[in-house]
Amino acid sequence: MTKCIGVAAVLVMSLTVAGLAQSGSSAAQIPATVSSNQHLRDGMLAFRDRDLKKALTELKTALDELKAEPGFERSVMWRVLVDNLGMAYGITGDLKSAKATFDYGVSKDPGYPMFHYNLACTFAEMADRDQAIAELKQAFALKANANAGEPMPNPATDDSFARFMKDKTFLAALDDIRKAGRLHPDRLDFSAPQAPWSLTIPAGDFEITQTKASPDGRQTYFAFSSEKTGLIGSIYIEPAAQCRDAAACRDMVRTSSLPRVTGAENVSSGDIGGVSVFEYFLPSFQGQPVKQQNLYAEFVQDEYWADVHLSKALYAPADHKMFEDFVRGIVLEKKK
Repeated sequence: MTKCIGVAAVLVMSLTVAGLAQSGSSAAQIPATVSSNQHLRDGMLAFRDRDLKKALTELKTALDELKAEPGFERSVMWRVLVDNLGMAYGITGDLKSAKATFDYGVSKDPGYPMFHYNLACTFAEMADRDQAIAELKQAFALKANANAGEPMPNPATDDSFARFMKDKTFLAALDDIRKAGRLHPDRLDFSAPQAPWSLTIPAGDFEITQTKASPDGRQTYFAFSSEKTGLIGSIYIEPAAQCRDAAACRDMVRTSSLPRVTGAENVSSGDIGGVSVFEYFLPSFQGQPVKQQNLYAEFVQDEYWADVHLSKALYAPADHKMFEDFVRGIVLEKKK
């Protein structure tokens, strides 16, 4: 298990034990004995630093000491602890203990997707393709229950599944996972729970790399990228409180964004296929050549606003058609 270690490790960096009591309703119920537990602190830091022998000792001790504490099991920090403990077992080759750890996690919190994802990694390391597929499907079916700021990994680039990347059954399962829940099999869709429409784009080889939503369901953020074309994108969807039409939103984004950009060239505003856009080229960033083209496209409908940002490094003028085709391929669809 190599790349399966990534997500929870990121959370360790952003969720400090001492500050956990201020982050989220479940975390707020955690008693002081959790935030002051030295084994938990030491285990998290050891895992972050890849001192896996120490991490295993400290995290197991912390779990034994804390799992009976009211409010701890199923809290965010408990999820991170179980993830890290299980992954530490897996990375050191103790797959039996890794599986037992993630099974324990599922028994207490079956709706948390990363326990299922890490079980899939464990089964893959055990060369059990069918169980790995079953857990992957479960993980992605539950992806809405991930911790805030926790993206789902991409199994197609995860070393744990490398042995299956020429297996037709596994590849078909990955394709099914990608398409599950889409409005259309060949398009990706983005929305906010309170928005009256969904924004869809041609799926291509885009992978969604990040999803964030406000607690009230009024705002969402998505990031996505294409390995094949090098195109990177993001989408904000929120109420159109600051601008009332697409052209006004474009001008507002341009006015607020450009002062933060050093060295922007070829700045222009206009439209592509009736969509309000503005663009600029960035030759370098912090002294390094990037040759990055940036395009912002704005959509306003039924008092909701979508801000789409596209960029590509090592841009050549011939790439502009790719930007244009992307913008022309965006569709807003009313929710049923």
